[in-house]
Amino acid sequence: MIKKSHLMVAGSVLSLALLGSTSAFAQDTKKQTEEEKAAAEVEADAVEEEAKSDQIIVTGSRISRPNEVSAVPITTVEADDLVGRGDVSLGDSLNKLPALRSTFSLANSTGAIGTAGLNILDLRGLGTPRTLVMVNGRRHVTAQPGQYTVDVNTIPTDLLQRVDVVTGGSSAVYGSDAIAGVVNFVLRKDFEGVKLRGQGGISTYGDRGARSLSGIAGKNFFDGRVNAAVALEYSKNDALFVSDRDYLGAYTGAPGYITDQITNAPNRNFDGIPNVRFIAGNPGITFGNISTGGYVLTSCPAASPTNAALRAQVCTGQLTPTGGRINFNYAFMPDGSLARDVPAFDNRPIGGGVLGGLSATGIEGAMLQPGVERYSANLILSGDFSSLFSPFIEAKYVRVNSTQQSVQPSFIAGTLSPVFSINNPFLTAQARTTLTSILPTGATTFTMQRFNNDFGTRAENHSRETYRFVAGASGEIDESSNTRYEVAFNYGRTENYYETGGNVNLQRYRNAINAVLSGGQIVCGINADADPNNNDAACVPLNVFGQGAPSKAALDYIIYKSSREQWAEQ
Repeated sequence: MIKKSHLMVAGSVLSLALLGSTSAFAQDTKKQTEEEKAAAEVEADAVEEEAKSDQIIVTGSRISRPNEVSAVPITTVEADDLVGRGDVSLGDSLNKLPALRSTFSLANSTGAIGTAGLNILDLRGLGTPRTLVMVNGRRHVTAQPGQYTVDVNTIPTDLLQRVDVVTGGSSAVYGSDAIAGVVNFVLRKDFEGVKLRGQGGISTYGDRGARSLSGIAGKNFFDGRVNAAVALEYSKNDALFVSDRDYLGAYTGAPGYITDQITNAPNRNFDGIPNVRFIAGNPGITFGNISTGGYVLTSCPAASPTNAALRAQVCTGQLTPTGGRINFNYAFMPDGSLARDVPAFDNRPIGGGVLGGLSATGIEGAMLQPGVERYSANLILSGDFSSLFSPFIEAKYVRVNSTQQSVQPSFIAGTLSPVFSINNPFLTAQARTTLTSILPTGATTFTMQRFNNDFGTRAENHSRETYRFVAGASGEIDESSNTRYEVAFNYGRTENYYETGGNVNLQRYRNAINAVLSGGQIVCGINADADPNNNDAACVPLNVFGQGAPSKAALDYIIYKSSREQWAEQ
């Protein structure tokens, strides 16, 4: 019996003959009965079918290497398996593969400025710049000018035949951007007919709606030597807001892990490692050193004969689970008064008092998932005139619009100076008296940190346009030596425009928070000092002591919208 196994590597076919026992065929054919002949024919057919089923297709290399076997794992995913999952984005479906990390899925794309709506692949978690994305074995223009990262949202869904994923060992063939591997999108070249597809759905919570509509038409010409196909697609993903998922802590704090063991309490079983437990939320974990109304930082001074009153105001006499001392810090309430924190060892109430963390008024417009709208048009022409000449043309236009509102607003800390004068006229009498009692004797300034939820969340609107044109030909010069050629012209261009709202003008902010009393009116300090050269008639003093304290006029003075135009060519 002879069994053949075919191994195809980059278009090459290796045949291996495995010799087995031939005793079954050594009998004298004259003595075979008709039944034995029929049985032999059935067995031969079975062997032939088995040989066909043993074919292994290995892809991923654009260089023909007929004498090599792939030493790296290769995963092939058919288009129907990806589209059938119900995801509008191919990238979200691909991220289900163990080899890919969802660093830039649709939801994760809101994690950085300028990336909303991008779907970028990350093999093995080594970083998106180390994952090479190709279409039909050829490079694709970047979606981010200044970086080489391909947005999977620009890949046509209905023209997709399969996706080949090669992990590791690919940098020697493709370059350093393939250190993690290669993801190659293989498009159909033989579609004939008309196909329309539509889908829509929402989550089990009744939100996060998604819908898509696509159509493809193809036809063969010149006795099947040329195939032309045109594909049009439209898809839209609704934004998902933090306020839509209350269990994630939009109003009560996010779920997470806390330390909850007291180190200086009578506890004979303490082993030096604080206990940790999970808090599901309601209330969840809030920020420990920042608040939405303003959070005044204090420190516990060493005991002395003259500072007993100060220690009573700011020292708790307790330690955190890791041994640090907890202070009585103070938070500004909406009416401008200062209220003392009540420390607790699960760390949730520490910071910002009753307004610690993110409040409903400041975060309800923030997004967990951006809104994304996509328009796509693709054309593919494929020719097969002979084994020596197979021309091809690929053309596409894709426009992606996305919107994002950041979960985190601007905050007073670091660049936005957190130091304020104790004589600021916006301070209430109660707040100034409290500050005098909790600050070191003679102090004229205090440090405050604040989440500026009442400034408005930082929002982005993106418009990305991608153009790509490929024309070339390939063929087999010498079949016996497996000599092939391919020549192609590949041009791509990406044009990005995005606007960002909620920006704070640093110089105007500094002008506005330096408020003073002049002629019975609260004005900007630059307009009341002796230097006329630094005056700004448009300056409006800014009150940041308490949630909702900033006036609209002051916010209009310091907040601005920026825009950026970028492009990249390949």
